[in-house]
Amino acid sequence: NTPADFKRDFSDLMIVFGAPSADGAESDPLMGETLYPVARPAVARKIKDPGDLLDFPLIEVATHRAGWTQFFETYALRSVRAKFIYTDSSLMAFALAQHSEKIALARAPASDTAMQAAGLQPCLPDYQIEGVQSYHIIYTNRTHLRPAVRKTRDWLLETFTQKQESHLKFK
Repeated sequence: NTPADFKRDFSDLMIVFGAPSADGAESDPLMGETLYPVARPAVARKIKDPGDLLDFPLIEVATHRAGWTQFFETYALRSVRAKFIYTDSSLMAFALAQHSEKIALARAPASDTAMQAAGLQPCLPDYQIEGVQSYHIIYTNRTHLRPAVRKTRDWLLETFTQKQESHLKFK
């Protein structure tokens, strides 16, 4: 089973988020994600330890597999006091956090630009978790990629490998 865009010869390769095997194509890992709490600077300054997060509404992106539950489990926090607000995208989560006393989860490095544009900053710079999903380049068959498409694939892999390495240096 291959994605409809491949069946119609519409796409030579695609970037997908999640499990590449679900699309029935060959793939290369592109980048993972690191999750950490972000808020407006005035709110972020009020957060001194992970338990302080529970004093604020937490924005959860319902379409992602990893979120606040995994964050709480990683840091052994009891989330029974947590007040969740659900949204369908990180962009909406950032917009809500930008104009309120709510806290969102950044999904770096993919969300870095949107987080900065919303004026958000990390609440607890030393507290972060690795996401369970990642980005992949998918295509029907590596050996049959046209030269220009192969060059694009190679450029994407090189570019994102360098971005991941530089992102890790600044954590």
